[in-house]
Amino acid sequence: LLLTGFRSDDSCRFRWDQVFPGEIHYHNKKGKRTETMPVDEVLDDLLATCPRSFTPWVFKYRTINKLFSAFAWIRKVSGIRPNLTIQAFKRTYANALYDTAGDDLLSVQELAHHASIQTTQAAYLRRRRLDTKRAVLSASRQEIASVINLQGLTKA
Repeated sequence: LLLTGFRSDDSCRFRWDQVFPGEIHYHNKKGKRTETMPVDEVLDDLLATCPRSFTPWVFKYRTINKLFSAFAWIRKVSGIRPNLTIQAFKRTYANALYDTAGDDLLSVQELAHHASIQTTQAAYLRRRRLDTKRAVLSASRQEIASVINLQGLTKA
């Protein structure tokens, strides 16, 4: 999930006959359209090593509830924090796209599987605002610390 940016429900419907060298063809339920997603070498190699069972489905869990239950079990046995959700994989994927693509929001939109450029823009701008706020806070804290040091109010 982390390497595809798929939504949970799209993952439940992911079939082996949609996997091709260098790309995945799948039906985006939310966007109600068939899409082709380019696949990098890491995901291509990972999919090539996965055992193809007697089922056409890539993932064992065919319903969102079963997928969520399996993920809850994985979190519990592996010690991953309990508030981590499957949606965090999609956000992590999208954030990596933003970091890599820079201002090419159309590529981010397609790779993040957003039906609307407005969704991509809103997420991108929200992320950039948070980054800016962090930078401003960090700079202001450093400025305050240097003022305190100059006035001799702290130990060197």
